[in-house]
Amino acid sequence: MNELLKEELEGKVAPRQAGHPSPVPEELRLLCGRPLGEILKVSAGLTQERLEEALALQTEKGGRIGEVLVGLKYVTEEDVAKALGIQFDIPFVGRIGIENVDQELLKMVPINFAKQTRILPLGLDGDLVALAIADPLDTTTLDHARLLLQKNVSPRIALTSTIVDAINSVYDRAINEAEQLVGEMEAQDLAELAHELEEPKDLLDTDDEAPIIRLVNSLLFRAAKERASDIHIEPMERELIGGISTSAFPPSQPVTASES
Repeated sequence: MNELLKEELEGKVAPRQAGHPSPVPEELRLLCGRPLGEILKVSAGLTQERLEEALALQTEKGGRIGEVLVGLKYVTEEDVAKALGIQFDIPFVGRIGIENVDQELLKMVPINFAKQTRILPLGLDGDLVALAIADPLDTTTLDHARLLLQKNVSPRIALTSTIVDAINSVYDRAINEAEQLVGEMEAQDLAELAHELEEPKDLLDTDDEAPIIRLVNSLLFRAAKERASDIHIEPMERELIGGISTSAFPPSQPVTASES
């Protein structure tokens, strides 16, 4: 077994680009399309005796031969995933770099669907979407992924645990970034509103009620987001101080309005 074949089998070689698979070493090419058990004999050291035992058990109880072999602890899930990659000429992904996952593609796949079907879009390569999937034989999931992503997909085999861990990480990252953006927008909005209302006015005498309406909406939104039990508003002579547990906007930038 040459060094490139060894690295392919061990997942050390970088995943092939979507739509542009790297050349398959001669040893791997000879195994493409062969029965999974035969591939595992070469790639995972499975003995003929153990393979025959697993085949007999499969005939008796059903199931996929890979699952049977894993159940007997004759091979690992990773051995089977790599062998499936060889069988169907699909790249095996040993690690998913979450920093490289396309956030725009992520928005097109609901997290519940991703977890249920064990898929994760990785990125674009031309007109194809590189898609990590635990079960490359699940054509229904591949069809649904094409519909969601509105593009053809190029599957990459990965372990279920690898995909689920990546899903949790990338979706949490997206949520945190969105919350941070909303928080920054809220802070900016409140600061702008405070500036707009800096000069005291009698609201009964002004034609523009938009700033105070936006201020109240922002305060209510902030309170709901933080699940506040109370909203406190204290009118002063030249300013209006409001808070929800902690001050919703800093006293250094008081919101000003006259008492009516």
